[in-house]
Parts: sequence; C-alpha cells; structure tokens
Amino acid sequence: MYDETNPYQSPQTESIPVSGTQSGTFFTESMLDNLRRTAPWARFIGILGFICAGLIILSSFSFIMILITSTGALFASSGFEWAELFRGTVGIIGAIVYSVLGALYFLPARFLYVFGTKIRNYFLSYNREDLEAAFRNNFFLWKFLGIFVIVILTAIPVFIIASIILVFSLS
Repeated sequence: MYDETNPYQSPQTESIPVSGTQSGTFFTESMLDNLRRTAPWARFIGILGFICAGLIILSSFSFIMILITSTGALFASSGFEWAELFRGTVGIIGAIVYSVLGALYFLPARFLYVFGTKIRNYFLSYNREDLEAAFRNNFFLWKFLGIFVIVILTAIPVFIIASIILVFSLS
C-alpha cells in the first residue's frame, strides 16, 4: 500500500494575493487576520509608551528642582557644604539621565504606534504603501531594540570592571 501523498509535507492553505503587490507575494487569510488583530494592540502599547516617555521626561524636572534648591542653599550658606554640592551634582546627572531615557523610550513607542496605525490604514484602503510602511516601522522597532540590547550588554562588563577598580582604589 503506497500512498502518493507525503505525510511529512507541510500543510497547504489557500493563499490570497495582496492587492498591488508583486506577483508571487501572498498572504494567507490567517496571516491577514493576525495582522488585523495585532494593529489595535500595537497602537495601544505605543500610546502607553508615549505616556511613559512623557512621565520619564517630566521626572527629570524633579531632578532639576533638586538642583535649583540645592544650589540655592549652597550659595545662601556661609560655608562650603559638600552635601549640598553632592545633591546638586546628583540633580544634574539625574536630569540628564532621565531626559535621555525618556527620549530612548519614545523611539520604540513611536515605531510600534506607527506600525499599528499603518496596519489599520492598510485594512481600510488596501494600499500597498501602508503595508510597506508598517513593516518598515516594525523593522526599525526590532533594529532599535537589538542595538539597544547590544549596547547594554556591552556596558555591563564595563560597569562591573569600573566598580571593581573603584572598590580597590578606595580601600
């Protein structure tokens, strides 16, 4: 009993050509349905990312307020106080770090939001440019996150070595 069909063959599904694409490029109904259902979630998470980026940047102003009050107290005092100078330095460093983190948090949120918006626009108009822009922003999101992870993984050993050197130099 020999059967002509291959039991190890991948399952076959009906493919649907996407309007305006090159020949040979097809999306299955399942693919399109998953894209359609992903768009609102991508937009939602993108909006939450914008809100979080704004809150991070707003929190950098609290460090600036610490700086202002610390330097005011420093100049009002008659003597030189190291604690006030340290608080002022922490205020400057904190404001810079939080502003940079807010800007870094904004970028992936933007890519994700535009991805969701372009997918939604694609299903409203079936315009090829919207689909291309959606996938381009999806690529930018993952490229940004990949580079960010590489930078963080590179910085961790540097900080560990710097901490060890600092501990031994203080003792």
